[in-house]
Order: sequence, then structure tokens, then C-alpha cells
Amino acid sequence: MSLRSGLPRDDERAGAGAGETDELPQLVVAVLGAVNHGKTRLVASLSQLLATRGWARALEPEALDQQACERERGLTVELSHAVVRTAERRYTLIDCPGHRDYLKNALTGVAEADAALLVVDVEAGPDEATRELALLAHHMGLETAVVFLSHADEGGDPEYRALVEADTRALLAACGYDADATRLIQGSALRAALALDAGEAPESAPELRPLWRLVEALDALPGQARADESRPPIMAVSDVIGHPEHGVVITGRLERGALLLEQEIELFGASAESPMRHPVRRMWSRHREVERAVAGELVGVALPWLQGHPGLRRGLVLGVPGALETQGALDVRLLTLSPELGERRYVGLHGGVDFHVFLRTAEVSARIQRPAPGFVRSGGEHRCTLALARPIVALPGWSLALCEPERTVALGRIASTG
Repeated sequence: MSLRSGLPRDDERAGAGAGETDELPQLVVAVLGAVNHGKTRLVASLSQLLATRGWARALEPEALDQQACERERGLTVELSHAVVRTAERRYTLIDCPGHRDYLKNALTGVAEADAALLVVDVEAGPDEATRELALLAHHMGLETAVVFLSHADEGGDPEYRALVEADTRALLAACGYDADATRLIQGSALRAALALDAGEAPESAPELRPLWRLVEALDALPGQARADESRPPIMAVSDVIGHPEHGVVITGRLERGALLLEQEIELFGASAESPMRHPVRRMWSRHREVERAVAGELVGVALPWLQGHPGLRRGLVLGVPGALETQGALDVRLLTLSPELGERRYVGLHGGVDFHVFLRTAEVSARIQRPAPGFVRSGGEHRCTLALARPIVALPGWSLALCEPERTVALGRIASTG
């Protein structure tokens, strides 16, 4: 699989995507954390460690941050996918942005994942960005997590680090996780990479032990739920890639059902005057070309006839023709949030204000139509109708986030549509 597109690459056919791993259980993990807390370095070091057993292709951080702006600014903007395996599972690690400006990209990664790997700088501790990402990840369905306390170099104050660990567990509990059951591992991904570069023994070098403990913690996470293949397929589109050989390829996580080669599909959420229907010409899953994909898998679908279609974008939903409808208004239950952990303040839910709504991989502007609660105390539950700036696919029970430019205002769940 390429780092963004979901398409297989020649140099990965003998690595984590080789036939010997095709039948391994799979797990997709969103790697989340604040800017400069070490997410990309950790993913790269994990790949380098597992490559010593032939279980991954060794990656450098620069291979994950492929965009010029990412390298110039030293932060992740787009999602990157790294494929690794252990003796127990095959993993897709999604390196998600930590900067607030790219929250929509991080939530797209969350929508593709089964579990979270939360990275916290052990010298800085969890901050508001950490809290927001953990809260959103849990609300959006990632109910299990592992925490890596990064930058744990030699010479740190053990008492201070114990306080950071306690603060992190308190944050996990406040976000809905089972804090006592969540594994926290302290380590330094950079020291691990330097040890590998120096030729240290991968199985015994002390710098590499935290990463092996992290591998054990990932393997201990619950597996994917049994795929629901009884209902028609649904897949929220995570990315749209122009491809010189295949025309256009859409990628995403198949949420339910099964998808078959030559099956007629429709993309919902664009203009009703220009429906997007197309047979599945080629398809990739488990890092190889397939004729069938099932719920829980990351999938790439070639749709060459739709190349250049003006409505083709992230946030559309793939389904069978006529099976889904777009909605211009949502009846939702909202839980308002505190600006900071533990605070009780008023939150504005006004009818004349444009909010950003994040739902699966879609982002859309919305206003509270009725009733508009106005100023309310944080922590309260409210039922109201959201009028959307454009119709999107939404189903009862789906989770959403209601955001202002600077913070998340409320978490919600769709009660009904219409």
C-alpha cells in the first residue's frame, strides 16, 4: 500500500503485504497526538524495528511526511499509512496530523481506524490538543487505546514522569477510556532508531525494549468485530487520487457489507443533477488487487469513468445505487464540552452562527435551526436540528462533532434525519 493512496507498491509485495500475511487478522490504528510529540518518528521507528524481522519496510520520517509543506514546517498535514505486521496481526498505522488547522484530516484517519495509539511527550505532558483528539477519537468509535509516552530520554526526572503518567490516565478517564486497563509505555523512538543505525541487537538493546513493549500492547488490543456482510455496502470516501494507470481511485474503510468486482456502485453526496454511478473496475484491499472486499478493510476502488467529475471529493459515501439518501437537516442530540478539562463554563449554541460539523470523513458548515439553546452550561445535553450548508449522507446513530474554528463545542449523535 502506498503511504496515501491505498494502492499496492512493487517494493511492498515482498514485505508486510506479502501473501504469507494475507490471512493474518488486521487492525487499523490511528496514531494521534499534539504537534511535536513524536508521532511520525514513532511510526518510522516501529517500521524500522519490525523490518529487522522482515515484518515491515523500514521507513524514515521523511517518507511519511511527503508533502513539501510538511517537511518545511516540520509537522504532519496529510494522513500517511504505514503497513507493518507482528506474529499476531497485520497493522495499518495511520499517522494523523496534530495541528488544530488539520483536524479534519485527523478525523478522517479516525474514521478509518479500529483503535488509537496516543502519543504524549513525557516532558511536556498532555495538553489541550491531546485532550481534544482523545475525546473525539473515543466519541467517533475508537474505544480502546495504547499510550506511548515519548521523548523519555536518559536523565529525566522519574517523579515528574510519574506525574505525567497520572495526568495522562486522568485525561483518558475523562475522555471515556478505561484508564486502568490502558497500557502506557515510556520510551524514546529517536533513541531506538539511533540504536538500530548503530547496529545494536534488535532483540536485546535497552533502547528498543519500549518499542517491543508497545508491540505487545498493540497485539493485546481487541480485534476487529466480525464483518457485517448481510447489508448493502457503505464506505465513506477518505481520499480521491488521480492515477496515471487507473484514472481515478477512491479510498476508504468499508464500514459494512461486501464489495465485489464489477458491482455497480453510486457515490452519494454530490449534486443530484449529476449522479455518480460506475461499475467497480479494479479494487485493492490487504495491499493487493482483489475481487472482493469485506467490512473493516481499507479499500481502493478504481472508477476511471468518473475522472474529472467536479463533485468527486472526500466525504462522499459509496453505496449501491438508490440505497442511500442525502440529508439537508439532522435531528441531533448534543453534549456540550468545557473549554478546558474540568472547567464548567457557558457554551454558545446560537442559531445565527456557522459551525463546522465533522461526520465520518465529511466536513460541512451548519447552523442550529431549532430550537437554538443560546448560552448553555457545558456538560449539558440538548436536542436540536442542524441545517446543513449542503446535503450529505447521514444515518441515525452516527457520531458527529460540532466545532468552532478554535475548538470542539459539542459531541453529538444523529437521532433522526430529514
